[in-house]
Formats: sequence, structure tokens, C-alpha cells
Amino acid sequence: MNMKFYMTPGSCSTGIHILLEELEQVFEVYLVNLLAGDNRRPEYLAMNPNGTIPTLVTPDGSPLTDWQSIAWWLGKSFGKGKHLPGN
Repeated sequence: MNMKFYMTPGSCSTGIHILLEELEQVFEVYLVNLLAGDNRRPEYLAMNPNGTIPTLVTPDGSPLTDWQSIAWWLGKSFGKGKHLPGN
């Protein structure tokens, strides 16, 4: 299963998008239109009860729902140490 990345262009989620690209990961992008309330739809809230962006669904189907945990997980999983402090 590819990772699924839920983001809103121009928001803080862009940083995670750049990190995914930098780490050369395969992922599917799903745009969340905050103004239209996409983040409050039942299917999104089932995955991310806080209704926030970004959200990354990992290959095992687990959702990560905040910037810091996504960045940390990506660095530990794919960064080979060079994307984390102290390495």
C-alpha cells in the first residue's frame, strides 16, 4: 500500500509534501479543501478526529495526524539518519 497524504496547498502541510519528495517516497496526494469543509466530512473525521491537516496514512494503514509526528516518523523510517537532529 502506498502512503496517502492529505494536505491543503499553501498551508503547513506543504513542508511534509517537500519532505516526502526529498525522501523520494511514493505517495498519493489528496487535497483537503478547508474552505469547503472537507476536513469536517465524516470520512475525513473517521481518519483524523481532530479534522486537522496534514494527515499521512502509513503503509500499514495507521494515520499520523500532526506535522511533528509525521516528520519524525518519515525521518526515522526513510531518512537514514541525515534528516534528524544529532545524526
